[in-house]
Amino acid sequence: MKTAATTIPLADIEPDEPINARRTRSDEGIEELKASIRAHGLIQALRVRHRGGAKVSIIAGHRRHRVLCELATTGDTAGGIPVTPDFEVPVIFGDVDDDTARELSQAENFIRLPQHEADTYETFRELADRGLDKGQIAARFGIDPKRVDRMLALGRLSPVILEAWRVGEFDRYHGRDSIRAFTLAPSTEEQERVFAKLKKEGTLWAHTIKYAFGAGNRDAAKALKFVGADDYRAAGGNIIEDLFGDESVISDAALVLKLAAAKLQAEVDRISKEGWSWTALASDLPGGWNWNWQKMSVSKRPTKVQKAQSGAVVDIDRDGKLSVTYGVVKPAATKRAVAKGNGPKEKSAPKISDALHQRLSVQATMATRKALTNEPRLGLVVLLAGHLSSRSNSPIKAYHEGMGWRAANAREDFTAAVRRLSAMTDADLFHVAAGIAGQSVDLHTPEAHTQIFGGHRNVLASSIDRHQMTGALRETFDAADYFGSASKPFIIAAIREAINDDEARKAEKMKKAELTAFALANVPQTGWLPPELRAPTYSGPGAIPVLAEAPPIEPDEEDLVDEDLDEDEAA
Repeated sequence: MKTAATTIPLADIEPDEPINARRTRSDEGIEELKASIRAHGLIQALRVRHRGGAKVSIIAGHRRHRVLCELATTGDTAGGIPVTPDFEVPVIFGDVDDDTARELSQAENFIRLPQHEADTYETFRELADRGLDKGQIAARFGIDPKRVDRMLALGRLSPVILEAWRVGEFDRYHGRDSIRAFTLAPSTEEQERVFAKLKKEGTLWAHTIKYAFGAGNRDAAKALKFVGADDYRAAGGNIIEDLFGDESVISDAALVLKLAAAKLQAEVDRISKEGWSWTALASDLPGGWNWNWQKMSVSKRPTKVQKAQSGAVVDIDRDGKLSVTYGVVKPAATKRAVAKGNGPKEKSAPKISDALHQRLSVQATMATRKALTNEPRLGLVVLLAGHLSSRSNSPIKAYHEGMGWRAANAREDFTAAVRRLSAMTDADLFHVAAGIAGQSVDLHTPEAHTQIFGGHRNVLASSIDRHQMTGALRETFDAADYFGSASKPFIIAAIREAINDDEARKAEKMKKAELTAFALANVPQTGWLPPELRAPTYSGPGAIPVLAEAPPIEPDEEDLVDEDLDEDEAA
């Protein structure tokens, strides 16, 4: 088949729908194609043939011809040249029969290999580097400016991340979502650090990447709404916007919590001048005060008697707005220590909030996972124990249900896995088992009364090398979150344990914001961890809590169901 390249007037070209491989007419992508031809001209020539008469018929390029006709109708341009009936269109002639024409039309659509997304985003970044703003880029390609923001953010990722994407290192994780999570990093250096760390741990999931950059801190997000983004930035803070979701990163959680605490304290000082018998921050009161303490029904203009008999509690509500509860009555200052006919009542120990306890349990899970991954033989032992034990009691969820196995695409094809593992040495198999056991760890507990390292979890933590376990816990402990969220008595107790009694007594006079800052600056460096994170291997300041022993073995409901099914199948 002979071909010849030339140009002919737009008016001399007509579509040939019967041989067009695109049988279904669609407007998808037409506006983008139009914007591209308007900005760059017709990059790819139409393939045409003679069919008798003055005009030529299209073999391939019907969408490009359609766009040129629309530009001519509206008096628009292509590459800066007005599109008229006389507009010279680059074409390639190839006089073939109908069957060959249909095949060529299909071939052009079928063999077209799409560009890798990483290459596309890098190209857009280069356009921006050349001086084009996002509005200009959007106009040249017919896309929304917000989409340009996202594309540029991805194009500006570290070359290390983009190359890993190209070679498929994220395919077994969350793919594109994992890539997008790296746009929350404050710098390319931080992207590369987190990538290297999580790649080594085998945890390049979108949620673990976001967690590593500080996304998802609800207390900090609520504090930011209360303080205001402008005031936070004016104080030196930075916010990295999540272009693909709603988990923007607050770069300095301690700062925004400190600003919120100062603003709340100012409200406390203001309200205390109104004549109430007492005024306090909600974070300084015992947990559950809002449900357990009596509240008076006060009028819009409270009387002196009402103010004398009650107080006001200042807090931030779930929407980040100031919340003041008036008419709160404190429990009696003293109670009878001994009830008639009974011995002294035991006072229950104060507890942190369920929300903070839950976050600490996630940190404990991440630390145990990391430490266990470095224990090859123990990894195999606990993995097998997890399979043999009750599903509900075991800290090893060996059913693809651990916190590291939440995504369906984390699973490997069984046949491929058998072949890959069969080729390994015993030593390598131990390492694989330890990695899987680490992914299966789940110490997550939503309620503060449940010990993170109690029961079977105690046995698991005790078996791990004490230096590995302690180091991993200290690395994952989020001190800014803990001291920013815990009430004053817990922070003062930490100062007493980590430093000394004198500093703790001085700290009692500090306001919450000052106290939080002092604790952050002085406590973590001593190796102190909250009691909830003190595994049996803990050797820092403060005592290890008395940990509950493992409960006796009981049938697991899910296991019983499985057994019944097995019996039915056997029958």
